[in-house]
Amino acid sequence: LVKQLYVDKQHLHRGTLENILNLVKPILADEPNIVKIPPMQRVTVVGDLHGSLADLSRIFELVGWPGPGNTFVFNGDFVDRGDRGVEIIAALFALKVVHPKNIILNRGNHEDTKICKLYGFFDEIVCKYGCRALYEKVCDVFTYLPLGCVIGNEAFVVHAGVPRTMVNIDQINCIPRRKLKTTVSAAWEESHPPGCNLWAQMPKWLTIAEDLLWSDPVDPSIDQTAKDFEATPNYFRGAGIRYGPGVVREFLKKNKLKTLVRSHQCVGKGWDEIHCGQDVSIWTVFSASNYDGVGNTASVLVFNGDGKGVPRVVTFSAANSVIRCLGFKSRQKLVDLICMNKEALRRELLSVAKKRKDIREGEWSQVLRRVLKLNIDLRHLRGELVGVPSDGSKMVNVESFLERYKMQVILPDGICFSLPEEDALAQYLLPKAHEVASVFYLLDKNLDGKLTLEEANAGLQLAKKKLASSYMWQGNFEMNAHEIFESCFAAGSAFLEVVQFCRGWCQVFLQPDLNYQL
Repeated sequence: LVKQLYVDKQHLHRGTLENILNLVKPILADEPNIVKIPPMQRVTVVGDLHGSLADLSRIFELVGWPGPGNTFVFNGDFVDRGDRGVEIIAALFALKVVHPKNIILNRGNHEDTKICKLYGFFDEIVCKYGCRALYEKVCDVFTYLPLGCVIGNEAFVVHAGVPRTMVNIDQINCIPRRKLKTTVSAAWEESHPPGCNLWAQMPKWLTIAEDLLWSDPVDPSIDQTAKDFEATPNYFRGAGIRYGPGVVREFLKKNKLKTLVRSHQCVGKGWDEIHCGQDVSIWTVFSASNYDGVGNTASVLVFNGDGKGVPRVVTFSAANSVIRCLGFKSRQKLVDLICMNKEALRRELLSVAKKRKDIREGEWSQVLRRVLKLNIDLRHLRGELVGVPSDGSKMVNVESFLERYKMQVILPDGICFSLPEEDALAQYLLPKAHEVASVFYLLDKNLDGKLTLEEANAGLQLAKKKLASSYMWQGNFEMNAHEIFESCFAAGSAFLEVVQFCRGWCQVFLQPDLNYQL
């Protein structure tokens, strides 16, 4: 399956994906929140993959395939940001079905129904299958994923960190993880108002789960203000905590373990170690190379079953990481650039072509590099950007290439709308619409696609409450729902729809001096 998806670049049929989801769900349901891996065996811990199928394939080349004697822990964040998240989960879930004892799939903070809508996985499924129902099925399976695992008597492996309250693994196993479609407390509170049946118990469960999946360690050797037993709110992420070495030592001591292994953060060399004292360490492992164009190396950690709690580090970069070094969250950003610069590209391409209909592949690449200001040879992406000619020609037809690209926005709910190329607002709306739509969906409490004045007010008040002490909410910034409605040119309206919200927001807040009439 991995060969078909990666080497042969085949598209996974929807029916095949649904069959895999149906098969893996009962296997995951039988596992506890913290899976215990027997001692005295080799275990490879894989960090964030974020939709990079090339890195997954490279990992199997380096350390072998899962099976008896070769166990793998995939430590969350399989999807979002990269463009092969569907293929990643299909491969991992299929391997789990074949080798249930030798594949452990920990949940990450991106295996979350709300987070996936904001960072690309929802869009990926809609673009590939045109189906929201399939997205819901995948997110349902995410709630079955364990929250962590223990390797022998050595290491506690979890996506982000340890809880702020001192709990043992048996207590973590009591969390009803199937009820956690999101692990962000603010989002959960929005959909479960006080007084509902789960409210009395869920905040405690949710806080532990949020800490496990969202937190970051502090390193006293770098941050001189860090405290040994620090457990302070993680304002940078808006969820979880920042925890000091002392918190880790106490947690591991309570659970009779030696090492904490986590992922969650991109580190330049693919791994990092923080010494906590008393022979205790925090290991961070990140397995997506050239993540978001930052040029990082990837790594995995290999425990040999010797009981010492010290892993062997294997570093690598994906063979085709040149495609990832564009510096964009996904190749969709390159498409956005082509759309926004379509007329400039047309002029340059026709100037090169003169009276010809076709230009050489190298000439096409040079024009795109010059107009889009990219420092990369785009001939590597010719098949995706232009299409592969049946005769194997190295020529590019100028008009056929330009006709492939339209000013169209696809929002997180699958709604799409087109923008005329002469639309003066298009160049501002196109790259920002997804982010602005994310604000709309966060405020739209009942998810009916219509934002009322009451919903907008409630959402803003919650944001002010949660971010009151954060550096992100400083100064005298004040905005109420009435101002938002007026800004979106709908004063007196009972509600706003997402397209109207996006266009109005971009008009006023992203380019206030733009002289454009809706």
